[in-house]
Amino acid sequence: MYYKYNYSPSVSAMGTSGYLTPEGIFDILDDVANRHIYSVGVDLMTERNATNTTWVILSWNVKILKQIPNHTSLDVTTWISSSSTQFSHIRQFVVTDPDGNDMVYACSESTLVDTNSGSIIKISPEAYSLYGCEDKDVIKRRLIKRHNMDHFTGRSELALRKSDIDYNCHVHNTRYLSYVIESLPESVLAGKNINDFAISYRQALLPENKTVVVNYLITPEGVSAVLTLPDGSSCASAELLF
Repeated sequence: MYYKYNYSPSVSAMGTSGYLTPEGIFDILDDVANRHIYSVGVDLMTERNATNTTWVILSWNVKILKQIPNHTSLDVTTWISSSSTQFSHIRQFVVTDPDGNDMVYACSESTLVDTNSGSIIKISPEAYSLYGCEDKDVIKRRLIKRHNMDHFTGRSELALRKSDIDYNCHVHNTRYLSYVIESLPESVLAGKNINDFAISYRQALLPENKTVVVNYLITPEGVSAVLTLPDGSSCASAELLF
């Protein structure tokens, strides 16, 4: 089952370049996914409290085919792909402009977790039947190569904000992109657009962690980064391409 929603992006999604920011696009994708979930009768917080399970994002891959001008009306379509497995939902997205041009392709991977044990559990056939999986993928998950820490030449430590915490009581998955962008010297993004980004999550950032360390390497093609806790343990990897 395809789910479509029309957006008139808010001012907060707009960038000084005249195009929607990557963070603004990311928030739209996350929002339409949750609208789709709610449309099939699932309330995530109610389900978590009733079943002691919750959905956790494992990865995102977002490809911006064309930069989206500020104020552009957008149709965002999402669906659960039949390439999903017993242990992960693969969700696909297409963003189109008023003329029907494809502007963004994206996919996310999520899994169901037992909140008591923290272990991944099998997704029931009933959970899939709610969505009516579609045999269509516009983009594949992109694996991020793991590097030794000495691969990264830059380092920035950022404070976690209360506004970053979501209903699962950890940092919301879209905020990791903001941390990477915030950590970069201003000269890195001057005159450039982010056309592609991927994030792979390893462990949750919690309010009690207080800070996150972004370790990054800048190349002509973009930025690779690993986000760690102050003790050095990895919580996510990210790649941004210009």
